[in-house]
Amino acid sequence: MFKKEENRKKCFTCIWKLENASFCWPKEKVPLESPAFVVDEIGETKWNFKLFPKRGNKQDYIGLLLHRMFDNGGLDKVEIDFELTFLAPDGTDLESIRKTKQTFFKKQFFGCFSFVKNDDIFRRKKSTYLPRDTLMVRGRIWKSEGEFSDNMQCTVRTVIGVEKIPFTLNVENFSTVAPYRRESHDIQSKNKKTSLSLDIILNCDGEIHFVINRKNKKIKYSTLEIFLLNSSKNDTTKCYQGEFWFHDQNERREFKIFHTKKMLMEKKKGFLPNDILSFRCKCVISFGIVREETERQIPHCSAFEPNNSTNNSEPNNSCSDKKAVLPVSKNILKESLKLIFDQNNKTSFSRDVLIDSLQSTINNSSFSDVELNTKFKTYPAHKFILGALSPTMFSKKEINSSINMVGFEDGTVFQMLQYIYNGEIKELNWVSASELYKVAEKFQILTLKEVCSQYLKQNLRRSNVCEALVLADLQQDESLKCFIQDYIVSHGEDIINSEEWKKMMETHLNLAAETMCLKFKKR
Repeated sequence: MFKKEENRKKCFTCIWKLENASFCWPKEKVPLESPAFVVDEIGETKWNFKLFPKRGNKQDYIGLLLHRMFDNGGLDKVEIDFELTFLAPDGTDLESIRKTKQTFFKKQFFGCFSFVKNDDIFRRKKSTYLPRDTLMVRGRIWKSEGEFSDNMQCTVRTVIGVEKIPFTLNVENFSTVAPYRRESHDIQSKNKKTSLSLDIILNCDGEIHFVINRKNKKIKYSTLEIFLLNSSKNDTTKCYQGEFWFHDQNERREFKIFHTKKMLMEKKKGFLPNDILSFRCKCVISFGIVREETERQIPHCSAFEPNNSTNNSEPNNSCSDKKAVLPVSKNILKESLKLIFDQNNKTSFSRDVLIDSLQSTINNSSFSDVELNTKFKTYPAHKFILGALSPTMFSKKEINSSINMVGFEDGTVFQMLQYIYNGEIKELNWVSASELYKVAEKFQILTLKEVCSQYLKQNLRRSNVCEALVLADLQQDESLKCFIQDYIVSHGEDIINSEEWKKMMETHLNLAAETMCLKFKKR
């Protein structure tokens, strides 16, 4: 077991950034491997990480291992202490394992095959583990005897190729379509090559079946959402959402939707204009790894030092049982400035004065260079502060001097700015939390989104749970949606017999049906 002072020994740190991580493809017993890195002071040994993303079963665990790779030279065996950690964007430890005095021969690996539940990473706690769909792994290596001459860090990066392809699928003369007649649509990538095809088939019972076929052998994984279009083409009803893994022996997948020909014919004025059935589809395909990078070793960056709460904790040699640490409300500007000043203790002026001065700029338009315009008010702000927290606030092609916020209330925009500049949210209630959640999602202010999400979770009631479920579904927040669905299932008839549920059945039938299915699955 590590001693408490072990964390203060100099070490080698490697950060692995896996981009588009939710589109990693699993094969049984075949890991996803990081680019290699070399630890010079341990005999110039060569290492990488092995990730086992078992995605087929919600109860499966993701494995994470440290692997000593084969090399022609170097030591036959080395003994090290090491730690493997999943990181939050701010460097907070989410889950860790540590092992001491572990002997590695060439081509050996150690770690944990049951590290974190895959359903936590890819669904329930996705906003925590995969912000901007990037999984961050940190590996730290200490010498069992002695220590490194200096703290060193390198970063390796893996990019999974992803392409989003929207398209519309039409079935003409739907009322007279013969059973088992196949309507086919080619799903083409940007290079105009057919990647997948989607067939729609009506069986003799009036059930609508789809068949997805892989045409490009490079495709490893795909997701598909299908929405039923109404007659005006401006309103949709989600009727399917699924994911597909393609292995050598499996080239096609088949599924059916809830709607039948009889149901659609009964509502043909709403769904069959000119006897045409239309679906709007969103397909995302993964081509596997398209880029790998290894940065040079640099002096260890304190931005990824563990926080004080974990520095002095007694590590163990098994997977940690602690719950994942959720992002909390932070003033990113303040934390960044503190980090700068902490690295230079010789500064001759007070960092707090500068921090307070910068925060006061929210009430001073003298140096503002951008305006946020609502229907009735204009709020001055600063591009470098907004851009630091929101990756989508400004277009990459053109940084405008004004931002259209007409879809949001004055109070919502003001609260958002208060949070960005001061790290505070005052007088939060259900309505303001819901509206702030929407604006945080739109501009990808992840910590604000998490604060609002936590408020909604903690204040669910029979009167608002249906409203919250619709909100989570519209924003495609699987973590929040799953929490709310679990709440509905656990409270059963009390919610299902409510007026709010009856109204949701009228306006969001598929969402209600999906939630009811979960109730029966858990029996």
